[in-house]
Order: sequence, then structure tokens, then C-alpha cells
Amino acid sequence: MKKRLSLARKPKMHYLKALALLSLSISVHAEPEVSPLWGQAGEKWSPQSTLPDFSRAGYLDGADLPSDLSSLKLVSVAEFGAKPDDQQDDTAAFRKALQTKGSVVIFIPEGTYLLSDRLPITSSKTILRGESKDKTILLFTKGLEEVDPKPTQNSGGTPTTSYSWSGGFIDLRGSNKHPKLPSLSHTAKRGSLQLNFKEAPKMNEGDRILIRQYAGKSLELVKHLYAGDPGELDNMRERDRFSIVARIKKIQGNTLHLDRRLLCDVNPEWGTVITKHDPSVKFSGIENLSIAFPAHRYGGHFREKGYNAINLGNVSDCWVRNINIINADSGIFCSGSHCTIQDLTISAPNVEGTPATNAYTGDTTGHHGLTAGGTCNLFSNFHFETKFIHDLTVSHSSGNVFMDGKGVDLSIDHHKKAPFANLFTNIDLGDGGRFLFSGGGAKIGRHSGAWQTFWNIRAEKPVYINKDFGPTAMNFVGVKASNEKELLTKGFKIISTPVKPLNLFRSQQERFKSH
Repeated sequence: MKKRLSLARKPKMHYLKALALLSLSISVHAEPEVSPLWGQAGEKWSPQSTLPDFSRAGYLDGADLPSDLSSLKLVSVAEFGAKPDDQQDDTAAFRKALQTKGSVVIFIPEGTYLLSDRLPITSSKTILRGESKDKTILLFTKGLEEVDPKPTQNSGGTPTTSYSWSGGFIDLRGSNKHPKLPSLSHTAKRGSLQLNFKEAPKMNEGDRILIRQYAGKSLELVKHLYAGDPGELDNMRERDRFSIVARIKKIQGNTLHLDRRLLCDVNPEWGTVITKHDPSVKFSGIENLSIAFPAHRYGGHFREKGYNAINLGNVSDCWVRNINIINADSGIFCSGSHCTIQDLTISAPNVEGTPATNAYTGDTTGHHGLTAGGTCNLFSNFHFETKFIHDLTVSHSSGNVFMDGKGVDLSIDHHKKAPFANLFTNIDLGDGGRFLFSGGGAKIGRHSGAWQTFWNIRAEKPVYINKDFGPTAMNFVGVKASNEKELLTKGFKIISTPVKPLNLFRSQQERFKSH
């Protein structure tokens, strides 16, 4: 009996030992790495590396959105005649409410409101707030092309509407008209913290500056933004411009010390224009409501009706939070700066998608989901329950951050014209078959510019990265590529396993908050 017991136990012990070793092997392999670009908490970072500082993106340079709006005047759309659930058009009442002077919260009680035209927000500290995103519904009954036709052609000559890539029914729109600062005395390199002028600029510490640079005849700026590997540029225009923003930390004579490192070189020979950055619309927001459009069949690429939810144009420090967008052609276009879009769900329960003719544009219900055309905007906690041709888009934009998002089969569209130094971190693509599916016209550069950063991007399967997508001066960290060997051969630096920290933006905020 003892012998049998001994023989019975021995294999069991080997099995347990082997199981323990296997478990240890699995856990060690699954443990996230630490990137040599950043380290655990930024200790390995260098401003000369390919990894930019993204920590100032979003409202007030990365601050939390305001939770207490009690100091603002409160009015209700009901005071102006809007009645929910009565099948009557409430556009006039909403527009009257939006004309309220001063700092104001315009409250929209529970219910469904029918609207047939745009709702412009053209003043600061104007907040459009519903009861909640599930209780307050704004149902727009027409498309923008029907309300205000804008026929045009795309870059290939196909007849379309400009609402295919711009505009929104809730329209936050400002302007930034300020005198030019004196000329720079010499070039400031990417990663620098200061600008030197020929004369002392009349600015104050704490002001923001807007730096605009132009492609010019030589296209040297564009080549720089592609780190010397731009692809074909025959159709790039001299007046194509690229902007970055910074805040003045200190003024010493002719020198401005900045609160963040420059995302690219600033060269006086690139038609550089620097002004104060203080748009006419700031600190305005949209929150706690749903924006919906009628049931329809999506007509496909460049056949949009203009069912576009929100536009933020030339504004700063504005926000969109706790929003449902339902049945839209396009969700949010943001060409402002330092805006925060957070806690957003995009769905299309009543849209018949395009036929599944190919893996990229088939079975989609709209054109653009979230588009960053400005600089230093933050898109956080977004959930796509449907597919757009382009779910997330950057185009001639920089310093934007997309984080903590998920989708069915997200595409991260780089629309050419050198989108540079944008961050995508802690994102679940879903299927992963459309990771970098991108659009854009012919001969206006590669899809992506330099210093783009993809940090902890998850998918159900390894993703494909075209070796000609952009220059090798990009960061793929925590991204498992199906063609990794090909990319490494060309010179890309890739870490295919998850890394610490999970969210690079949050880690950079912690590292640079005392800068």
C-alpha cells in the first residue's frame, strides 16, 4: 500500500512542479516591460528623443474639468418656450436661450427636443447642459447639407459636400485676432524651452502664444515635420500652415521661457508668425445630453447628408463631456486648442451601414468619428459602438492626446499633411483589422509625420503597419505588429509587449507637473 501510495504521489508532485514553472513562465512573460524611451516614471526620458512631452494637452493645460458651475447664471430652455416630447420644433427657443448675456448655464430638462438648424455658441462661459445623457435628447431632424448647402469636390474631383469633413449642429466658434510679436532672432530647436526675439515682446507671464509656420516654396518645414522622409509633396501648398501653442512661464528681456518643450523647430525663415493666443470663445461647454439624428441608410464615403453633431472651431479651454452621439455622419470636429472631450459614447442603432465590400470602408455608418484638427486637445474615455470610415483622425495637427478609448474595430486615421507629435495611449481597438487605415489626398506627404506615439494599443489580433505609413521617427510601444520583422528591418523601433505605465499621458503629467 505504501509503495502504491508513493508511486501515486510522485507523478503528482512532478505535475505540480511543472505546473508551477509554467505558471511562473506565463506570469513573467505577461509582466509589462519598462520602455527605454520613458522608464518607470520618466527617468529615462530625454527631450532630444522621439518621444514628445504631451502633458499640457486638454482644458487649462491638462486640468480637471470644472465640477462647480454655481457661480454662473442658470436659465432653462423652457423659459424661452421649448417643450419636450411635443413633436414641435424647438430651434427658435434654443437659439433665444443661447443669446443670454454673461456667464450662463443653459439647462435642458429631461425629454426629447426636435431641432432643425444649428445651435451656435459664440461667447465664453456658455454651458449647454442636459439632465443626463440618457434623459435629455436633442434630435436634429435634418442634415446640414439640407439646412445650408455647401456643395464642393474632394481632392480627387468627386462631387460632395464640405460637411463630409467639417461642421456641426452644435457649433462653438471663435476667433483669435491679435498683433504679431517681433521677429525671432534665431531658430529654436524641437525640445527647447525658450524663444529669443529681436525685440522684447509685449506679453505677460501666464499668457499663451500661438506659433504658426508655413510650408513655403522650399517645403523645408514640411520636410522637418516628416523628419526628412516626407514622401511625395507635389500638391503641398505654400500657404499650408502648422501651429503649436505654449504658455509663457517667465520673461527675461527679449527671451520668453515656456511651460512646455517645443514640439518642432521654430525657424524665422519658415514664415513664422507668433501672436498672443486668447480666442474670443473659451470656457464654454456641452454636457449631459444625447445628440441624435433620424434613422437612415448611410450613403457612403463623400455622400454624407451632414448629420454632424459638434464642431469646435478656433476656441480654447472648452469641453464636451457625458455625451451620447447617435446615428451621426460625423461626431466631433475639433480645430480648437486645449479642449477636453471626455466620457463619450458613439452609436448608430438606426443606421443601415454601407455594404461590406472591403475590410476598411465596408459596414460603416459614418465618415469621421472624432477629429483633432487643432493642437493640444484631449480625447478621453470614448466608446465607439459602431464603425466610421475614420474613427479617430489627425490631420496637420499636433500635441493632441487620445486615451482610454475602445471600439468595435477602430481606425486611427492619419490624413496626411504631416500630423506630428500626437499621442494615442491605452486604447482597445477591438478587432484590430483597421488600425492605421487612413485617407488624404495625393502627393501631400506620407500619412503620418514624425514623433507620433502609439502607447499600449490593444487588439484581438496583431495589427498591420505599412512600412511607408510615415518616417521611422515614430514610437510604437506596446503595439503587437503582424509584420514586425519588416518594420524592424526598415528602422522602426517597436516594443510589441505591454509596457509600464499603461497611460503615458498620466505618467507625463505626474512627471512634468512641477516643471
